[in-house]
Amino acid sequence: MQLTNRATDVALYLLWLAQEAGDSTLTNLKLLKLIYYVQGFTLAADNRQLFVEAIEAWEHGPVVASVYNTYKCYVNRPINIEITEEPKLLDEVDRETIRLIYETYGTRDAVTLRSWTHLETPWMNASVTGASMSLDLIRSFFSSVRMPSSRETEEQIIMRLSVQYVKGIVGIAEIAKVLGNEWTIMKVVDMLEKRGMSRMSNHIGLSSFKRKIALARIEKLRSTAASLNNDADRIEQEAQASVRLDI
Repeated sequence: MQLTNRATDVALYLLWLAQEAGDSTLTNLKLLKLIYYVQGFTLAADNRQLFVEAIEAWEHGPVVASVYNTYKCYVNRPINIEITEEPKLLDEVDRETIRLIYETYGTRDAVTLRSWTHLETPWMNASVTGASMSLDLIRSFFSSVRMPSSRETEEQIIMRLSVQYVKGIVGIAEIAKVLGNEWTIMKVVDMLEKRGMSRMSNHIGLSSFKRKIALARIEKLRSTAASLNNDADRIEQEAQASVRLDI
């Protein structure tokens, strides 16, 4: 099936989400970084592009030129347009992915997101300013369960891993390994629940039966993790068996 989604459709949906949330911080710079993250996590989880346009490596991070040109009149001011109803140019699954990225990364300001993308290999490895960023490299970056670099903040790592968990890329045991020894399985489960990261299981195409099983698995892990804290091998085995959702 030919891909017809446009990056401007993604931008419009992000602007609607910001409007609904009363968020007045969505500048062109921030919008472009959120669009990059949406594309990255879609490539990693579904092995497909969400939109057709290339992402280019500009001075201030990843940019889709068509979106930049659409909203450049706002310069560095918040984009202020009125959207009267929810845009439905994208299908429900894609809208939920965009919502997830907005709820996770949209709390950060444009400068922070710009700085984060400058620490990420897809932008760093672009040959020249203005070059298209490699889709294969973007896919690999967002799907890898990698140890954090010394330049990453803990918050940045947690945000990335949380989205990877919701999208079915990583499991809880893998998150605990990346975050370090002080992060027990139980602490990771609590962190995900506090961030509302299990919510998406209701929106990513799982039947009610599978949702019930998924939630039961998480509850099973919660009830047994405390007794397994001193046995790393058993924790790993239990987590892999009980947590990774079949989506």
